[in-house]
Amino acid sequence: MTQLIFRTSQCGRHGHQEFTVLFNERPPVRGLEKTLLSHFENAVARGATFRPGQFVQLGWASLRLMSRPDGTLGVQEFDGQAESGWVESVDKALMAAWLQKEVVLSVGLQEPAFPGQMQDAVVCKKILDPSDEYQLSRSDPDDEDDSGWFLACFGKDHDHDQPAELRMTQLVHVTARLPFITQFLALPAGADVHVTSPGRIRATVFIDGEERVPLPGSYLAGLSD
Repeated sequence: MTQLIFRTSQCGRHGHQEFTVLFNERPPVRGLEKTLLSHFENAVARGATFRPGQFVQLGWASLRLMSRPDGTLGVQEFDGQAESGWVESVDKALMAAWLQKEVVLSVGLQEPAFPGQMQDAVVCKKILDPSDEYQLSRSDPDDEDDSGWFLACFGKDHDHDQPAELRMTQLVHVTARLPFITQFLALPAGADVHVTSPGRIRATVFIDGEERVPLPGSYLAGLSD
């Protein structure tokens, strides 16, 4: 697999190291890398200083900066499959942020309510069992570690009102197994999402009990076509 390499070009004029970002896969969205490159260039132009080991928030994802042999700053994203938990790439984090924003815009909202990927969710213990339907509901979080999300299956053989059927887990661990859920997680408190899968993903979104029909031409409208 050949990695795609992108670099900033404007940080050096401010006496700052340039940044290098790697993609393990070619992004389906043209120019996706510019989101992060422009963020770094604009921040440096405003006087910000970045150092190895520092964390940078991108949508729901935490990115970690690192030193590279070429003298630039590299960027790592969390990967639970990696031995260290971190890999030098940004394509998954960038694509997640793009999808989360598009879902929010699709239902007529303007600003994503990004959770943190390391925040907790209440999760049905059987959510990772084979299933074609999932229910996602978000309420106001209890504290800074809580995302507000409740993620459940549609199984008839257990009761989601029973604490014994539920557990707390970090969002990143659930989405590693069910990645299609990630795109809905920037919807705000008051959101309920009925997701059907596997195969083609379809979703019905409610905000405060009112169904939000996707706007014509939007990302979610495309999923329903």
